[in-house]
Amino acid sequence: MNVLAAVLAVPLLVGGLPAAPPADGSPTIELTARNWGRPISLTDPNDPAYAHPVARSSLTAVSAVIHFGAAKPQGFTATLVDAQADGDRQPDACTTPSAGTEASCLFNVAVSPGLNALTFTLTVPGSTVPIVQKAWITGGALAWSGGLEVVDAAGIWQRIPDGGELRLPARQFTSVRYVVRNVGGVPFEVRGGCGDGRVEPGSSIACPIAGQRPVASLAASYEHAIELADPLNSIGQASFGGTLTATSASFRLSVSRVVVGQDVALATRGITDRDLGLLNLRVGSRPLRLSPESTAARLRFAIPYVQPGETHLDVLQSGVTIARIPLTVTATRESAPAPAFPWTLVGLVALGGALLALLLWRGVSSASRSRRRRRIETSERGV
Repeated sequence: MNVLAAVLAVPLLVGGLPAAPPADGSPTIELTARNWGRPISLTDPNDPAYAHPVARSSLTAVSAVIHFGAAKPQGFTATLVDAQADGDRQPDACTTPSAGTEASCLFNVAVSPGLNALTFTLTVPGSTVPIVQKAWITGGALAWSGGLEVVDAAGIWQRIPDGGELRLPARQFTSVRYVVRNVGGVPFEVRGGCGDGRVEPGSSIACPIAGQRPVASLAASYEHAIELADPLNSIGQASFGGTLTATSASFRLSVSRVVVGQDVALATRGITDRDLGLLNLRVGSRPLRLSPESTAARLRFAIPYVQPGETHLDVLQSGVTIARIPLTVTATRESAPAPAFPWTLVGLVALGGALLALLLWRGVSSASRSRRRRRIETSERGV
């Protein structure tokens, strides 16, 4: 692990300009570390400078600049305390005041992971009160993770296993990118990437490789290499590789409108018996259980309880959504619509009654006519 060479500019730097001495002429102290090729103040814990944490026997060089102002001391004593020090650290070297106005001291301090507090103390002969300056430096290592990613059918970015393969249907639209995440304790800049910004610890950067197109046109083996540079000029080499493969898989539902509990069949193409063991189905956020009668060519399942309305059926393979099929749930057992009034049945009953009445009327009329004819015939025979 590299050791930080933290060197202070000889003039006090505030906003990049030499700091003026205080109006009362008392000394001022500025501690800075060299990050990103320039001095960075150590006096603001919210704007940290960085160092690589090292073993106790390997120390980090830190310098201090003392601006005496109007005072012209005959000598001074400077000490620095770090988190791992057993006592005050004495400077390894100090310059004599130039014209009695400035001095510079070099210290070697131990830096631990995380935020380290430093205390610098200056004692000037004839002064009963020492001058104390607090400072902070953050210890951290350069570390990262990342890889190639593509968009699945659900619009979710999925990682291509490093050096491995991800399979998606050829007609599905996707994009390809790589993502680098800072998992270390220092920020870094990406060289040879898509952006010039810094990636802070815990943050990530995503760089597109290929835009939205069918998988068939993006299927290939991808290799990408970048450099990562931290504030201390340590360089990391990151490389990502993997293969996107287009498959002939396709899916078709037997129906597009379903009711809870209804048995549904999903016809498939390009799915083998080996693939069948890797498939999972989901309606909305509800997982489905395949029927034992399912085959690689036809998946059977029952619709679980979901709210009525528009939703989708997702087909997942090894956790990656390879198909999303629109689906409409028309009703559920808990919220089935009330049955319509049976007007058709009433109409049929009424029609039947009318026909029966007509038949009875015709029968009665026919019987009356027959009785009249018999009376007339009887009368005629009597005459």
